[in-house]
Amino acid sequence: MDYSPLKQRHRGERNNHPHHLSPRLHRALSGLHLAESCENDLDDQFTFLWLAFNAAYEQDLACLNVTEAATFSQFVTKICDVDHNQDL
Repeated sequence: MDYSPLKQRHRGERNNHPHHLSPRLHRALSGLHLAESCENDLDDQFTFLWLAFNAAYEQDLACLNVTEAATFSQFVTKICDVDHNQDL
């Protein structure tokens, strides 16, 4: 998906999100927007997409009492579960 429809969706739903989720989504969307704006520079695009990805999956691991590897694995599993068109 592209930045614009995702940003519109975020604006419509952010008041219903937990307080810690909205800033993470904002950072992830900002990274996606920056990546889309530098389509001719693959290094910058990769960097911004990596930042967006990390913002999306960032969690307070200490309070969850789980390892980062387990959290990452769960996050990737969730992404694959919702990837109905197999875009990934």
